[in-house]
Amino acid sequence: MRNAIQKNKTDRPAITIKRDNCMQLQPSEDQRLVRDSFAAFFRKELPSARIREAERAGGFDTALWQSLVALGAPLMRVPADKGGSDSGLLDAVFMAAEYGRYLAPAPLLEVLVAARLLAALNRDELLEQIARGDRRVGFMPLPVNAGDRVVVPNLCACDAIVALRDNQLVLLTIDSAPLAQNNLGRAAIAPWPVPADAELLAEGPDAINLFQGAAEEWKLLVASAAVGAAQRAMEIASEYANEREAFGRPIGSYQGIAHPLADSACDVDGAELLIWRAVSAIAEKDPEADSLISQVWWWVSEACPMAAHRSLRTLGGYGLTLEYDAQLYLRRIKTWVLLCGNPESALDDAGARLFLQQHVGLPPAGEVSIEFGLGEQAHAYEQETRTFFEKNLTSELKKKRHHSTSSHDPEFHKQLAAAGLIFGNWPVEQGGRGYDGYIAHAASRVFEEVNWSTFMAGTSGMVAGVIQLFGSDEAKRDILPRIRDGEIICSLGFSEPSCGSDVFAAKTSAVKDGDDWLINGQKMFTTGAHIADYVLLLTRTDPDAKKHAGITLFLVPLKAEGVEIHKVETLMSERTNITYYQDVRVSDAMRLGDVNAGVFVMIKALESEHSGAGYHMGQISLWLHAMQWANTKDANGQRPLDNADIRRGLARVRTRFNVSEILMFRSLWASEEGVEGTLYGPKSKLFASESYTTNSWELMKLAAPFSLFEGREGLGGIEQGHRRAYGTTIYGGTSEIHRSRIAESALGLPRTRG
Repeated sequence: MRNAIQKNKTDRPAITIKRDNCMQLQPSEDQRLVRDSFAAFFRKELPSARIREAERAGGFDTALWQSLVALGAPLMRVPADKGGSDSGLLDAVFMAAEYGRYLAPAPLLEVLVAARLLAALNRDELLEQIARGDRRVGFMPLPVNAGDRVVVPNLCACDAIVALRDNQLVLLTIDSAPLAQNNLGRAAIAPWPVPADAELLAEGPDAINLFQGAAEEWKLLVASAAVGAAQRAMEIASEYANEREAFGRPIGSYQGIAHPLADSACDVDGAELLIWRAVSAIAEKDPEADSLISQVWWWVSEACPMAAHRSLRTLGGYGLTLEYDAQLYLRRIKTWVLLCGNPESALDDAGARLFLQQHVGLPPAGEVSIEFGLGEQAHAYEQETRTFFEKNLTSELKKKRHHSTSSHDPEFHKQLAAAGLIFGNWPVEQGGRGYDGYIAHAASRVFEEVNWSTFMAGTSGMVAGVIQLFGSDEAKRDILPRIRDGEIICSLGFSEPSCGSDVFAAKTSAVKDGDDWLINGQKMFTTGAHIADYVLLLTRTDPDAKKHAGITLFLVPLKAEGVEIHKVETLMSERTNITYYQDVRVSDAMRLGDVNAGVFVMIKALESEHSGAGYHMGQISLWLHAMQWANTKDANGQRPLDNADIRRGLARVRTRFNVSEILMFRSLWASEEGVEGTLYGPKSKLFASESYTTNSWELMKLAAPFSLFEGREGLGGIEQGHRRAYGTTIYGGTSEIHRSRIAESALGLPRTRG
């Protein structure tokens, strides 16, 4: 493994940031090698029996430490010219995830951080001692004062500690290591009085900056360990839930078991990605980088203990027994996230760093292969879209702005189409601009910022995509160009009053009549039908076939005889419709796909709906409204943002926003790069919609009681966003449907639906 750590490290610059300016959300080959090598090492060395032995021995396995020293692991982050591997921070993050997955009873993360700091101070003799295994120099991530009674991570496994004591960077020697006291995680910790005697390493602003960078690095590594442990805990729960039966069924087939685990799968995925995003932000010198680390610490403290909690409860009474491993993960994760005190204080740090620019020193990132950017072409298209709105959004159009179909303006829609700002992802040969999903997404963000709905463009684009794949020559010739030019718009007719999200239980019938079809039935939530020209209608063409068979889709003109459209008002101030179809005659040329093969057409039609991209968008405007309110001064010149409680709440909202965004980015990336079988879309959609409702309610509470009043901007925008959020948990498949899909496909649990 030493070769794996050192592979391609020794001959490269100390800091090399890979930047294609386009999204890349998988580890590099070198990083996968590091991760897989540590996984293999820990898997071989650490059966759960050995972890239990280490717990009984005070939380430290001396033999394991000697093996780690032989691998060169403690000096991973030390430059090559000082005997280290010169690994990047992301490499260390991947290592830490495996450390956590196997609950390694050794002070590796603390010594690794201390060694990098000592290398920066040119303390070569200490590095040599660490490399030989003669010294175990740990790290205290919080500033301390002489005489303080503190808890130092893995103190009882170390013989010295690097700390910031009384604003001086010092080496605190442990002459006689205290015995670990019984604690929740059976870790190598004990209360410790900070000694007055110390060896001065450095002082002054540079020393404080070095310490801060080391502390932030330690948080990222421990957070990654907690993520790895939480992932393993959920695997244990999934394995048990597949085997254990109750009432004649595997318990994993009960939604009461499966759905909470699905929520945790999203939360923990988001935690892992947020760590990657923080490392990437450090490399990019993003001003939000230090705030992101505090957001990581808080989010991990929420997501990972809850994942372990749900996993333990999946095992029922067995989860409580020390014989089973679930309790190991619960205890260790909770211990890790409490080592810096109440994790809620991380929100205070996040708010101070983000809103008050109280920045701290950061660690060097090294090589970073992960990229969250949309690319230069996407940003150019984003600016083009923004410029178009600035020039063409008249005062009359501004009065119509709304997130719903009420903002649709036929002439402005044509202007947008002519400018190539909708349907830009169509192939050039079909009149589009051939843009990828990254570029199209960048433009959509601008629509959300200016509060101009993309709903009708979105549904029309979805229908156009189905026509491109399954439409007749006539439909492609007569309808596609008119959609592209903005002359006609389309809506979706899937749900019915009796079956809701179970669209394949549809009863609306289509019966062949010569060269035509006669359609009878009704559809619910046909949003936009009152202004649309066509509806993509799901019908049953074989009533005797199984539910998922016998389905055919048609493009039905809404001006046809026999179509009735009835208005339905909603909580979100969005009009939707019930549509009735009585002997509506439709040409066979308007059939999409083969007869009775509509399930394949639906899968394609719903791919974009289930990506989660559109469901995150509402949080963009919600955040803008929150910032507008938070920065508005009252009669005394005070802003809400000047209040520490409000900063804390906004930091909480911002964290969920960032997790939602990066889960959406991953879904977008997977779609664009052809990464299949990942359930990234449903995970993104579920988290985006649920966090939207949580964030909007959080903001409503922060701004109460004035958040109760309707409006378009600031507080009014928050109130509107709160009502809007509820629709996102229903449309595009309810949250419960997505939880079932995630549980079944991502966690491997039995099917929870009939």
